[in-house]
Order: sequence, then C-alpha cells, then structure tokens
Amino acid sequence: GLQGPEGKGVKGAAVLDDGTLELTLSDDSKVRAGGNAKGPKGADGAPGRDGAAGSAGPQGLQGPEGKGVKGAAVLDDGTLELTLSDDSKVTAAGKTKGLACWDLNGNGAADLTTEDQDRNGTVDVNDCRGANGKDGAQGRDGITEYELVPPVSLTVPAGSVAEGYVPCPNPKKALGGGWSNEYNDVYLLSAVLGTDRYTVKARNMGSTSATISIHIVCARAG
Repeated sequence: GLQGPEGKGVKGAAVLDDGTLELTLSDDSKVRAGGNAKGPKGADGAPGRDGAAGSAGPQGLQGPEGKGVKGAAVLDDGTLELTLSDDSKVTAAGKTKGLACWDLNGNGAADLTTEDQDRNGTVDVNDCRGANGKDGAQGRDGITEYELVPPVSLTVPAGSVAEGYVPCPNPKKALGGGWSNEYNDVYLLSAVLGTDRYTVKARNMGSTSATISIHIVCARAG
C-alpha cells in the first residue's frame, strides 16, 4: 500500500493550572490529554533537619559615636543632672536627695517656728526627733535610811596584832568604812568591807598599848 503521512512527535509537555496535561508536538501544535495530570494536594511532610550554619555576613556600618558622662550635679530639688561629653545636659529620672530628718512638712526649707525643736535658732540634725520610746522596766528601790554608825574602839597591845570590826544595824548594808589612829607605831595590815560590816587588822610596833577607832556607813538598800 501507499506510505502513510509522517507522524507528529511530542516536543514538550506542561501541566496547566487546572491540572490538565498539555503536549507540544513536533510541529509546535498543542494538544491536551484527557483527565488531569495533577492529583489532589498531598499531606505535609515531616520538617526537615536544620541545615548547616551559613558563613558570617559582612560587617555592618559603624554607628554614631556615643556621648559619655562628663560631670554630674544634684539640683536644688534633688534631681540628678548629667553633663555629657558634648556639653549637653540631661536629667535622671527620680530624685537622688531625700528629705532632711528635720523637714517635718517636706517643703525642703528650714522653718524655725515648727522645725527648730531645740530652739537654738538653727534647724539641723539636732532637731531630728523620733517617736517616744516605750517606758523602761521599773527600777529597783534606791538607798534609804543612810546612817553613820558610831565608831567601835579596837585596842592593839604593844608588839601585837589585833583585829576588830564594826557592824551595820540589821537589815542595813555597808556602804563604806574607815579607821582612825593617833599613834605613830600602829600600822594597818588589812581593811575589808563586807556586806554588813567593816573589818580592820592592825599591828602595834610600839612599847605601849594603843586604841584605834573603826568607822562604817550603812543604809537600807532595795
């Protein structure tokens, strides 16, 4: 038989937006295949692993030069004022100076009529007074019925040692004591103040007997 016409080959293929497969033939004509070449969207896959870190980017541009603090001062109202390196000034938030302890009305000024507590013509820390404290515990009774007891005589024989004491009347206690001596040869060896008596020990270095006096001061305590 006779040779049939030359067939047309497929030159290209593309999937259109509606999912149809469009073929481009060897003579540049186009035909569409039946049905859709693109099925429904599948489920999302699992996230992939993190990739390797990228290389560092180029250095950014240098920012403007900052302003340093050149000085600082506390203003009259307590605000902190900073002087920057370009001589501009800024104030810090809040106050750096609190009220003085004597400033009862908080106006920052000394008011002699109400704040000069010690009435010396000057308002200062000596006028700062806190609230009254609590009463202290009741103290013990003081000393009463003070008494200088009549002295007791002590005879010290020649060349000997003698000891004697003078007591306080009960229930009084001893506050202090002493002794008196008119002899050059009599020397005090010891003197002891007890709770309710004063005791003296003396030596007579002379050749004759001597008499000394022992004294005590007593009082009722507590």
